[in-house]
Amino acid sequence: MEARKRVVDLSLVLNSTVTAKARVKRAKEIIEDPRKADRLKEQECVVCFYNRPRISGRMISAVKCGYCDEEKRFANTDVDVLCEKCAKEFGLCKHCGADINLKNRHKLERKK
Repeated sequence: MEARKRVVDLSLVLNSTVTAKARVKRAKEIIEDPRKADRLKEQECVVCFYNRPRISGRMISAVKCGYCDEEKRFANTDVDVLCEKCAKEFGLCKHCGADINLKNRHKLERKK
């Protein structure tokens, strides 16, 4: 089998530069959290809010909340693990279940 070669030309350089700049921008947003109020309103951690690719399969997905079993329907396969009520009650990211502020926890407690 012959090894594949990627031709390095101006088009590849320009495309790779745009992609790299977009990654740097997302990393900067994760660190600086410039839209924190919007993020907290959406009940998502910084990683899900700024870095989730938002690309998913097109199908109706029915999933149950990972805590209370409330069933939710989504128009695609990019589904949340918690309903918004439980996510707010415990201070968690509704999409991935992480602490909303990425703080280490030793037990699952309701938010005070």
